[in-house]
Amino acid sequence: MKIAVVVPVKNEIDGLGELVTSLLKQVSAGDELVFVDAGSTDGTRDLLREFAAKDPRVRLLVSEGAFPGKARNVAIRNTNADIIAQIDGGNHPDENWLQNIVAPILRGEADYSMGAVAVLPMRRRFLGRMMDMGAVYGASLHRGEFRNGTAGPPAGGASVAYLRWIWEKTGGFPEWLRFGSDPLYVRRIMPLHPRICYAGDAVLFWQLGPTLRHVFRRQVNREADKFHDPVTLRRGMRALSARVVMLFAMAVACVIPLLWIPLTLLLGALLALQTAKSVKTYCQRVKPEPQDLLRVLLIFPVLDCLGIVARFAGTVRGILWLRNARREWAARRSYVIRDYPV
Repeated sequence: MKIAVVVPVKNEIDGLGELVTSLLKQVSAGDELVFVDAGSTDGTRDLLREFAAKDPRVRLLVSEGAFPGKARNVAIRNTNADIIAQIDGGNHPDENWLQNIVAPILRGEADYSMGAVAVLPMRRRFLGRMMDMGAVYGASLHRGEFRNGTAGPPAGGASVAYLRWIWEKTGGFPEWLRFGSDPLYVRRIMPLHPRICYAGDAVLFWQLGPTLRHVFRRQVNREADKFHDPVTLRRGMRALSARVVMLFAMAVACVIPLLWIPLTLLLGALLALQTAKSVKTYCQRVKPEPQDLLRVLLIFPVLDCLGIVARFAGTVRGILWLRNARREWAARRSYVIRDYPV
């Protein structure tokens, strides 16, 4: 069975060469790497052209301004592969990722396979000692478990593989969404009752960072994205309500300065709680040496302070977006419930 690895990219020059090189070692002669560039300006497209000129397995398509869902659709429409495997630019697959993620499908045990996800190790020097900042960022940004089992709904974005008929039957990814097309695609898939398999030995590494600016932007986007999905928004309504009350109290404190005293104490307590959670998560995952533990006790208060600010900023941005919510929410409902193509 022919396999196509589809990769949407936009300004992914950092690490792109390593990604393509790794995938070329994993695909067979009759398989394809289909990259869809959505309008890169950093040299991403030129680098992919160089790879494509040297190796016929690499294909470069261009879809200016395409969101990830549309980019994946463009890639799949332009390949006749029987199995579609997905990865995103900026990700780094384990050396046996492709082989392991498609294995259950090739054995006839599954129609849809999803791999494990881990944080990409990122060695940086901090206070004279080399540390894995990927693990530090991961403990602050993702305190829950990374994908490591079949609990919950299947993943729909990177590190998944499935038979082509699933994409054809659903009609493809929603193309109008800047964020959140993957979970919506999964909701449309589920009524088909595909056989879903978890391939724990197919490991994909996410890069978190590499700078605090990237970490901050990721958290703002993640918080604002919740407003685009009414299901996710309803689930997080309690935390959202508390955040809105806090924002209102801050606005009032600008008029009544004495309110900043209890607010500062409350925010300080919140920061201490978040830092404690981050340190606990880090220790559970890394088992740090005493020297590293002392250093992360200096890092996490900064990261979690940024995280609190990012959540407030993302909440404000999401609230301002709500004036456009009716149209997008209606489009989401229509996509999920519409009839499947004949």
